[in-house]
Amino acid sequence: MYASRHSIAAAIAAIVLATLMPASAAPNAVASGSFGGCPAHGSGGDPQVNTLKNRSTAPASANSITVAGMKQLPLVPDDTPAMRANWPQSARATIEPHEAQGVVFTGYILQVARETGEPSNCGSTQPRDEDVELFLAHRPGVTNGQQIILGEITPRWRAAYTSWRPANLRGVAGGNRIRITGWLLYDQESFGETHGGTATPWEIEPITKVEVLRNGSWVNL
Repeated sequence: MYASRHSIAAAIAAIVLATLMPASAAPNAVASGSFGGCPAHGSGGDPQVNTLKNRSTAPASANSITVAGMKQLPLVPDDTPAMRANWPQSARATIEPHEAQGVVFTGYILQVARETGEPSNCGSTQPRDEDVELFLAHRPGVTNGQQIILGEITPRWRAAYTSWRPANLRGVAGGNRIRITGWLLYDQESFGETHGGTATPWEIEPITKVEVLRNGSWVNL
């Protein structure tokens, strides 16, 4: 009887302690809504694209994708208006269903770059508000832009996963096989402005998971 009462008391104590202690996932909670005073729709540029860049949830599921697969995704005609609010319904119907999809890319980081002053981040030039660009390919040493895609880590994800610092990402660039998970995004604003060029306006942004292959196993960076 004593053991039974003792077990019940221990269980109650454990529940109380768990209630008082912060959840283990708290350090990786990604900010939703405004971040550092900047609303999710940003300031300037296309607010609809800004909102997509500032998504704070990871995709519930993600399909494997390759550079060739990214290049096969649909494009809008060259004469499509710059702002999505002015897109015809046909253009929206072509692009938007894909932006609801999560993807996983396996390959190598070629280059890590910092992007500042973005409309999605309200034009802030503070280091905390920089995007981190990852130029990705299926093998190291690629220089042909038609074999390169872009992935971006946005400020709110950087704040939640502090190990995704540019220095750490550069440390695994080139020699380590990586696996990147995130959302598909059609960035009609930035395509053609990237360093060295990329194969398509489609990006993986925001990146929601970074894994590195070490000793035959995938581990979170």
